[in-house]
Amino acid sequence: MGRSRSLIIGGLVAVAAAIAYFAWLASAKPSGPRNLVRVTDPGPRLTQAIERARRELPTFEQALAKGSTDDRFAVRGMFGTGAQREYLWIANPITDGSYFVGRLDQTPVLNRDLKAGQVVRVRRADVVDWLMIRNGRREGGYTEDVLGRNAR
Repeated sequence: MGRSRSLIIGGLVAVAAAIAYFAWLASAKPSGPRNLVRVTDPGPRLTQAIERARRELPTFEQALAKGSTDDRFAVRGMFGTGAQREYLWIANPITDGSYFVGRLDQTPVLNRDLKAGQVVRVRRADVVDWLMIRNGRREGGYTEDVLGRNAR
């Protein structure tokens, strides 16, 4: 009887763990900015966030040049034109001063010719935000502060 009871309890624990895991999986949020947020009028907060990111871009570029393997970097760039324009994150970019090149960190919604994980480049002039995590501290991500809450 003792062995049967142990098997039953062990089975119940396994079932409970599986249920908890699948419940967590169903409720988990994306690890980064992923969803499309439609913006017909950027408004002053988003405009100010983009202006600040562009003004501080040299600080980001300096940190990127000196970055360690523990640091994480990303830039948000404009892709497409007109009604097909999207602002997408590029992970682990490198730069030559005119362009940023890296892997697309989002699945585009409007630009079907782009895929998440694809190596892309964005002109420096088309960068609308940047984000870095150094020593566990987040810097930048100004548009994410404005839009991110609506994108999750």
